[in-house]
Amino acid sequence: MKIKRGLTSLIIVSAMILSCSGCSTNGKLVNHMTDKELALTSVTELMLLDEPWYDPGAGAVEGSYDYFRGCVAYETGPDGLISRMIVHSNPYTCLSISPDYRGGAGHAVFSYDNCNAELAFDDYHDFQDQLCDLIDIGIADGDIERLKGDMIYNDIIRFMDALINGSAVYLEDGVSDGFLDGCSRTLLPTSDSFYWEFNGDEIVALGDSIKEYHFYDEELDMTFIVHVTTPPGYKDGGSYPAVVMTDAVWRLQSIPSLVNEMEEGRGEPSILITLGLDYSIDNWDNEVRANVFCDHKDEFLDFITDNMMPYLGNIYRIDYSRSCLFGHSQGGVFAHYAAFNSDRYENQPFSRYIVASPAFWSPYFTCVEGYEGFMDEYGYFGRNKDLGKKIIIVAGADEDPDYTPYYGESDTTLEGVAHLKSRLDGYGVDDYVCKIYDGANHFTYLSDMLVEYLDGSLK
Repeated sequence: MKIKRGLTSLIIVSAMILSCSGCSTNGKLVNHMTDKELALTSVTELMLLDEPWYDPGAGAVEGSYDYFRGCVAYETGPDGLISRMIVHSNPYTCLSISPDYRGGAGHAVFSYDNCNAELAFDDYHDFQDQLCDLIDIGIADGDIERLKGDMIYNDIIRFMDALINGSAVYLEDGVSDGFLDGCSRTLLPTSDSFYWEFNGDEIVALGDSIKEYHFYDEELDMTFIVHVTTPPGYKDGGSYPAVVMTDAVWRLQSIPSLVNEMEEGRGEPSILITLGLDYSIDNWDNEVRANVFCDHKDEFLDFITDNMMPYLGNIYRIDYSRSCLFGHSQGGVFAHYAAFNSDRYENQPFSRYIVASPAFWSPYFTCVEGYEGFMDEYGYFGRNKDLGKKIIIVAGADEDPDYTPYYGESDTTLEGVAHLKSRLDGYGVDDYVCKIYDGANHFTYLSDMLVEYLDGSLK
């Protein structure tokens, strides 16, 4: 979907000219979606309100990947005790627990991916305390990573809760064999934080101005959930800038307040677009997010630039020359990547990029081949004389201490921001904004920042 290396210099020059106007041909972007992608992309009712993440495997065939993704299940051994448990696709060996356990004293052994836990407990509360202490010790000793430890704790507690309340599914012998032998675990829900943050009443109050789209992308073989909210007065005509926000699982809750800013005349009327992963995927999980933002950032940028934005541009009156892409944390790493690889595309859907608290130190990013490219903006200024885009860099003044265990030899977030600012100065870029929010941590400033962007304070 990107401009291929073999194209003539004339096309490259044309693409650079188009980047100034923010569009491709006749004020529109060129849609590169395949027939399959178009067939599997649709506008739906607001499924969000039904909280579909709580039953992602409903209707799936027993033993299939989708079935295990949506349930808490177990098998028993010859002694009648539980020998294996599967929690939303994560398999664990489990010994010495009776399927009839409903609380009280007991003994249990759990094993997952070379991590083992053996507990003798007086009651369920004691079990929870011991499990938490055991995992914390493993993390402190360096035997297990924090993210994996949190996942294991959440999975085991979810299983025990399901066992106690009777909702755990009993599996006949052999039902899970095919799944365990052949399933891909690239994108699995790995915690109990499936839910999306939003106020249902406030979303309903938006009425017909908000629509839900399900986009299928063939490159990533993934479905994305996109919500588009039009501004007050949209029906009167005219074109509007789009503000595209990644991590819809958290950003959707900001939409009602941003619409209110527009209604009160403080915010620039804009089309608000939130972009998230499918409801069946744990949008909170950093490993899952990194798979898109870091490991497959090329394909994700292809999807946004050549699929999603052209598709929506045929439905909504988007002014690409004033539109913005926003990303935070790992999403901030992606927004930075998107800005400094925008010249590789014919389509130019954005003129502004908000790089919020970029986690250039993230272990999920620093393990990606070629990650060091961020240190020279992926060679952008070797290919171009001028940026032609506006970069907005933001962070919280107090956020660094929260992630001290993860920095290693990398810059902290604020150090990374300072070095990015220094590099932009060195390139001669003068059309950028950098703001550090006093008294804010990694995310507490985001709502205020988005309001400031709409009212023009950060433009």
